Amino acid sequence: MEKDKLAWLSSTSESSSQTYTNYIWDLSADRVGIIDNIGEVWLWHMDTDRNLLVTFEIDWEKHPAEVQQTEWTLRGRPFNRKRFALPLSGHYPGQLDETKFIPETDCLNHTFAHKTVARLVSKVEENVMMDLVYDCPINKLSARWIDHDLPPKASYNLLHCCDLLTPYISYQWNASLGQLHICNTANNTSRMRPYQWECREIQGGEKEPFGDQEVLCLFSPDGVQIWCFNPNFIPSLLKDNSVEERS
Repeated sequence: MEKDKLAWLSSTSESSSQTYTNYIWDLSADRVGIIDNIGEVWLWHMDTDRNLLVTFEIDWEKHPAEVQQTEWTLRGRPFNRKRFALPLSGHYPGQLDETKFIPETDCLNHTFAHKTVARLVSKVEENVMMDLVYDCPINKLSARWIDHDLPPKASYNLLHCCDLLTPYISYQWNASLGQLHICNTANNTSRMRPYQWECREIQGGEKEPFGDQEVLCLFSPDGVQIWCFNPNFIPSLLKDNSVEERS
């Protein structure tokens, strides 16, 4: 969602191939633009001020991985396309393989002003993630490995319950430990943070994090627990009910 425009992808599988359709809904005009029969898009960025949609398709079978970047108008007309090798930052000893990566469904394609981040996870290796980062003003796509520093027995399925609160900070629920894994890719650090159960929580189970740099919300069937990072932004209702402040 960018101002009054909403973009989303839909995939169609035919035999062994998979194509994508990108829909752009102009809410102010109640009109939907369609970009049809494009390849597997791993990241897209929308700039409504420039009437621009940028999509990135990646061939992981090539070494280094090859990117096809296409620029479209929001009406669905392509006007620029180029190919280049994907630059990687950080070190990972494994071999890139198309079968290893899948978009993280809850974290995929978050736009923060002029920067978009898409998170990918390994389907076959534990605790392996990568962020694709597109910086629109300088028209640059980069990829960074996410290094984990997790305690023993903290491994878990990375395909659930994650949210990017900023381009660099993510919160991910670890159901096996009942804790949150906080990852900061700006300084390449991570930590586990305990979750304090509330007496009215009955079902337990998964927590779905969402929020921004001011507040983190953890949703479950029992309700929503709110973590406020800035005491000045705590609503009066929470103060009156003695909700614990967290930083």
